[in-house]
Amino acid sequence: MASVISKDPEFRSLNGLKNVTSLLIPWIRRKQIDRRELYYSKCDRLQEMITCWQVKIAGVQDIDRLMDLYRQIQSFVDVNPVAKKTDMENGVARVYYIEVGGQMVSSASTAAENTMSAMIVGVCTLDAYREKGMASACLYQLCRDVMAEGKKLCLFYENPVAGRIYERLGFVSSDKWMMYSFE
Repeated sequence: MASVISKDPEFRSLNGLKNVTSLLIPWIRRKQIDRRELYYSKCDRLQEMITCWQVKIAGVQDIDRLMDLYRQIQSFVDVNPVAKKTDMENGVARVYYIEVGGQMVSSASTAAENTMSAMIVGVCTLDAYREKGMASACLYQLCRDVMAEGKKLCLFYENPVAGRIYERLGFVSSDKWMMYSFE
């Protein structure tokens, strides 16, 4: 498999569970330029949560508002609005959010949705609204709806503060998620 990957002129990245990628990396004949190690968690049973926040589901008409939120959070400034809109239109992504005064201030999304699973991404809150339970409320409602459809949930993260939110809701770390970039 590594031989096939190494011969592919389009190959630039390898992402996956550490216990799998660690078997391939020594055999890939490309210069590695970056390596990120994140926590990988799954949720089989969501912990109940009571919230006072009204969580809404975004539609494709809300993309500009979502991008306004993302532009204000450093780790989300590179999100591609066209790709996000296309993913939502194709049913492989959804976005839940909370707004204050007509402005999105917190959100949580899925990506790579299929009939069996979904990956949680894009969990964020503007600095001025942090530690009010908004991200937890968005995430809880999103997870509840996705799991009601019989889908499994997973996510990866590197921020331990975010990890505590996920753990409170029932996510359990099971491995590391690796992201490698190559020339």
